[in-house]
Amino acid sequence: MTCIFCQIVARELPADILYEDEDLAVFRDINPDAPVHLLIVPKKHFESLNSLDEKTAGIGARMFLLAKKMAEAQGIQSGYRVMINSGREAGQVVRHLHMHLMGGGGKNRGSRVQSSRGSKGRRLDPSSQVLRQDSYLVSVPDRSLQHRVFHLKIVGIPEYQA
Repeated sequence: MTCIFCQIVARELPADILYEDEDLAVFRDINPDAPVHLLIVPKKHFESLNSLDEKTAGIGARMFLLAKKMAEAQGIQSGYRVMINSGREAGQVVRHLHMHLMGGGGKNRGSRVQSSRGSKGRRLDPSSQVLRQDSYLVSVPDRSLQHRVFHLKIVGIPEYQA
């Protein structure tokens, strides 16, 4: 078994498992992007969301319902985000269907920068030199604290060229 999530579900690798039933497991992300960052993982291996069909689509619905339950259990039901990356181009790193449940940042979460090349998001700090690649996805909270995502292409600034 080479899939890290399959190994975690089989208890071959350690993880902080918070919930488990016959179909799903929930554990903490080892590299969190929020104060609460959980992974909701089917026990059966599906490579991505694209692997689901009419017979297996119910697992997706169960994942969303479990996200709601876990948000309540973690005390973040007033504001959280769920995300599924499907495929390498979307930033899926582990080739096992999983859902990220993130929350707990409150109103002062700040802006996040995510490289379109899949590098780790970092807090946007205009005084730092974090803009080192040529293309970024930027998630910025608006007045209603909803996040809007923008794609920025950095051009014409030689010191920031990739």
